[in-house]
Amino acid sequence: MAVISVCYKHGVRLDEQYYLTKHVPLVDRVWGPQGLERIEVRKLTAAADGSAPPYQIIFSMYFPSLETFQAALQHPTSAEVMDDVKNYYDGMPEILFGEVLA
Repeated sequence: MAVISVCYKHGVRLDEQYYLTKHVPLVDRVWGPQGLERIEVRKLTAAADGSAPPYQIIFSMYFPSLETFQAALQHPTSAEVMDDVKNYYDGMPEILFGEVLA
């Protein structure tokens, strides 16, 4: 299973209410039919040493494979997801690709 993590940097404006009520459901609506199996949103509160974490939110999407995700990105409605980022976040999130091992 592939996991795509979108990391939103700490200290950059993020409208959490918009994100949770508008953007996350949009992702599910657009990519659910394209193979998206699960969504996870984690709000980070501190680093291990008690300092501010590098990210405020990490959003993870789970697809059967990276190829399935890449195909979903090519779907015509994907632009709606990407164009929505500016409505809740003032930066460019970091995107990490991985696979679930256990």
